[in-house]
Amino acid sequence: MSNNQELSNNQNYEYITSQSELESKVALWETQDTIFLDTEFIRTQTFYPILALIQIKAAGITYVIDPKAIEDLSCLKPLLTNPKILKVLHALSEDVEVFSSALGIFVEPVLDTQLAAKWLNIGEGIGYAKLIEHGLQVVLAKDQTQSDWLQRPLTPSQKQYAADDVIYLEQIYKQLQAALIEKDRFDVVLEDSARLASNMKGKPHDQYYLKVKRAWKLQPKNQFILKQLCIWREQIAREDNVPRTRVFNDIALAQIAERLPQSKSQVSSLVDVHPKQIRKYAQLVADCINEQIVYLDDPTSTMVSKLQDLTLIEVPLSVKSQANVKKLKQQINLTAQALDVYPDCVCNKKQLEGFYRKYVLEKPSFIYDESYFSGYRQRFLQPVLLEFLNHE
Repeated sequence: MSNNQELSNNQNYEYITSQSELESKVALWETQDTIFLDTEFIRTQTFYPILALIQIKAAGITYVIDPKAIEDLSCLKPLLTNPKILKVLHALSEDVEVFSSALGIFVEPVLDTQLAAKWLNIGEGIGYAKLIEHGLQVVLAKDQTQSDWLQRPLTPSQKQYAADDVIYLEQIYKQLQAALIEKDRFDVVLEDSARLASNMKGKPHDQYYLKVKRAWKLQPKNQFILKQLCIWREQIAREDNVPRTRVFNDIALAQIAERLPQSKSQVSSLVDVHPKQIRKYAQLVADCINEQIVYLDDPTSTMVSKLQDLTLIEVPLSVKSQANVKKLKQQINLTAQALDVYPDCVCNKKQLEGFYRKYVLEKPSFIYDESYFSGYRQRFLQPVLLEFLNHE
């Protein structure tokens, strides 16, 4: 056993700390049709997650890769994007985002064991440790959950914890896979996993304003300003590598968009944020407002067409519409009960509301995703939705 190889629950794992070691293993991993992935990262003070460890299990061996000791991880790109190799992860969203940030790639194809458990009615949003305990009767250590993964050297307990995340991932995957195939749901989970991963792709910076709570109350011109403020914040957060809230939070931006302060002092008197944020960003906010405000009331400017093209934030559904969506949700629940799955597997609330806005209210909905209702969902959703529309 080499110095970099350690024993983990009677299974060997290799702790990879050199470029040559990593490159020699990638050739082996690329011969597999399935690999098992996890990451450890820190994202408390930064916009971008800081990759601390990569865990891979392939060909029956577990590997823990130390990115802080390896200068170039680009040899992993072909592996993680190979369409012939399935990547299995648990609760894949953050890991996919971490790989995207660290390597500039989109991991695919993928399968999420959390989604698999959901489709087997084992648990809705079940955590990895709970899933392992449920399926394998193994209780995993939890003492490293809040660990500092950027510290070096890592402790044996940290390495053990990281390795366990993929050692048992392979075992639980095989168990879930067999159950999914028996119920003819394996392809269903693949499709949902791909959609979930795709949602982690970078969204247009100019769409964030649509998610700001209660901003639908703003007038169109103020929503336009909010859009510009959100674009500005996104650029600053990325350039300074700080969380969005470390610039200005959503509530502050909505207040600014409503009141349109045009000086640093007006901004500081309007919003309740840390003095450091005021010192660093208040004047920039005022500049952003001033760049746009001169055109708002000018009928000869291009602002008129911009306002006409602006996607307005969706107004909450009326009480009557909410009641109708609730009735439709009850029918969805019956369908889910017949399929023995969680209702969200059949159709989640967000997409159901988007469907209602589009086909009942006949209004465009930025949350509605046509692809969500195609594929396997079309088989059991179409009869329910058509019957509902026929009665509207």
